[in-house]
Amino acid sequence: MACMGEDSGGRRRILFYGSDGKRHTLRLGKISRRMADRIKSHVEALVAAKRHGTHVDELTANWLYELDDSFREKLSAAGLIDDPKQTLLGPFLADYIKKRDSLVGVGKLKPETVRIEQATVNSLLAHFGDEKRLQDITAGDSEDFRAYLLTFGAAPEKRCGPKIVAMKRRPLSEATTRKRCSIAGKFFRYALRCGLVRFNPFEDVPKANIASSRRAYISEADALKVMAELPGLEWRLLFALSRWGGLRVGSEVRRLTWANILWDQQRMIVPSPKTAHHAGHEQRTVPIFPELAPLLAARFEEAVVGDALVLPMLVGRSDSSLRDTLIRAIQSAGLSQWTRLWHSLRASRQTDLSDRWPQHVVCDWLGNSEKVAEKHYLGVTDAHFASAVSPESNLLTLNRAAPESAARFPARSAHADNASGDSAPTDNAKKSEESAAVISTQLLANMQGSPGGIRTPDQGIMSPLL
Repeated sequence: MACMGEDSGGRRRILFYGSDGKRHTLRLGKISRRMADRIKSHVEALVAAKRHGTHVDELTANWLYELDDSFREKLSAAGLIDDPKQTLLGPFLADYIKKRDSLVGVGKLKPETVRIEQATVNSLLAHFGDEKRLQDITAGDSEDFRAYLLTFGAAPEKRCGPKIVAMKRRPLSEATTRKRCSIAGKFFRYALRCGLVRFNPFEDVPKANIASSRRAYISEADALKVMAELPGLEWRLLFALSRWGGLRVGSEVRRLTWANILWDQQRMIVPSPKTAHHAGHEQRTVPIFPELAPLLAARFEEAVVGDALVLPMLVGRSDSSLRDTLIRAIQSAGLSQWTRLWHSLRASRQTDLSDRWPQHVVCDWLGNSEKVAEKHYLGVTDAHFASAVSPESNLLTLNRAAPESAARFPARSAHADNASGDSAPTDNAKKSEESAAVISTQLLANMQGSPGGIRTPDQGIMSPLL
């Protein structure tokens, strides 16, 4: 709590203990007792907000907004608000990013998060300028900023050797625009907590994450064509880990080590930096699918003794640098470049697996939730349409709906055996086995030589996992 003091001549002062535990004095000069009491209540609100890291109430926020810079400097000197110079957009954002960079250094924040925030900073400064006062940015300005991103977007940068060259400005997608507006809203929420603004101008701008309309399904046949054009075994394994393993490129594949490959259990432990901040989701267990087994075995055979990483070629390479080689392989395979190059491969695998196994199992393997999978990963393929209109599919549907008419549909017998608990494999299981066998055969054919067996880390020999 703060207390009021009075010097000779009617000069008043407020004494309080700040969030640092030290005693501070705020000198008010000659003012009325009523005015001093009003300031005292706002000071107490500021002290409480600083101590608990919460928002100041709307009344105090409005009071701060109306203050002149000289009194703001007094509040800043007393440790109640941040430097008044931060009321300018440029200095405020620079200080915010600097504080965030310090969190990266101690491992509490991912560098990719700061990179995305920096992209939003660049967009805000390009639109508003460094000298724009935070208090002057209105809700209407935030709508204009959104329109600016959708119309003019950003000027992406491309590294050419030691130089960074700005490329032609291009509009941003709806999903990216919402993401940047969401981050801008986070900046202003921080400014609100610091008492630098009285409201968040991005509060009502559309910020909810939406599913991207840029979806593509890459069939196994097309994936094999592309893989055949990739330059080496590491590249083919990288591609396969994404298309048939469902791993994220490159956060997960670059951390995969031979210690994560459990040959005897036919599983691999996949570190997951993206979900590591959720307790129990630092890593996940993924089967060594039959499509992956020959490539993993061949890569292990050629690995240099002492290599810990499965894909050492990724060391020192950025995720964006993995695009060009894949694009060239797609073009060489005679295919059109699909959208979201690596994500589409992972999403295609999730769609395939969801046709064969329960959704909760597939999500556990790929490291996402059923809600996220339905919104961002799963799609409808040509195979789904073909299956829906096939005579066998229609007969099966009719027989399940009307079992008393089984005599009218002789083709039902094979399906009925499986439904009755016979040991014969289901259609989905047969398709899975046949598909894996065909892909494994073609993968082996694409390799210059395949090992006679899988050499385990203890130099033992296992039969190929085919």
